Amino acid sequence: MAWHENTAGGAFATRAITTSADGAHGVHAADLDGDGDVDVVAASFLDDSVAWHEQSGGGRFAAARAISTAADDARGVFAVDVDGDGAVDVLAAARGADSVALFLNGGGAGFAEERARGRCADDAATGRDGSRGRRS
Repeated sequence: MAWHENTAGGAFATRAITTSADGAHGVHAADLDGDGDVDVVAASFLDDSVAWHEQSGGGRFAAARAISTAADDARGVFAVDVDGDGAVDVLAAARGADSVALFLNGGGAGFAEERARGRCADDAATGRDGSRGRRS
């Protein structure tokens, strides 16, 4: 996994983030630890992982920190403050698990998982969740 630095004049230099992400598929850049620089979060489908890489400065990144190692066939990832507490949380889609997981950032870059399975969306659409198919 790499990022491409704009070196001016339309030229780009490839900078490695890691060579150990097995099947990296989804990647998102955001300040996960609140230190003012951009970190990287990635979903890797071959090793079923969601991990983040802290930027240590100057475009260099630390080794992966696991958010989850049980995201079966992880394909997509996105970072945003979901719960409004000022800390950037992580959403990850795992195709094999038919799920979308929310990892709440508890500060210190520790994440706690909240999961909504694909079946939940099906139930809401058909009314089996008690909504009778109504959208709010």
